[in-house]
Amino acid sequence: MKKLMFTISLLAFTTMSHAGISDSRVEFKCYVELADGANTIYYAQMKSKQKAAVRAKLVGRKINASNGIKGAVVSKVLECVEADKEFALSAAKQMELVTFR
Repeated sequence: MKKLMFTISLLAFTTMSHAGISDSRVEFKCYVELADGANTIYYAQMKSKQKAAVRAKLVGRKINASNGIKGAVVSKVLECVEADKEFALSAAKQMELVTFR
């Protein structure tokens, strides 16, 4: 009986602890500089709780750049915003106009 009560309590606690946690993903667009000096727009989806670390996660990562280069290495993240927001940098805005999604 004690084992049954313990199991039910544990199950209820686990369910309640996960009820308030949202594992939703947020889409970002980042204006990045590649190792060869070219700039491009990179779209990424990350968990909402990783929002603050999106820049750090991209530096050093190999991406397929919008200019057709596969395996390009990100050397610097110049700006990152949520995908539905507008870039602040004018160069990023111009690049976004000619970037296919």
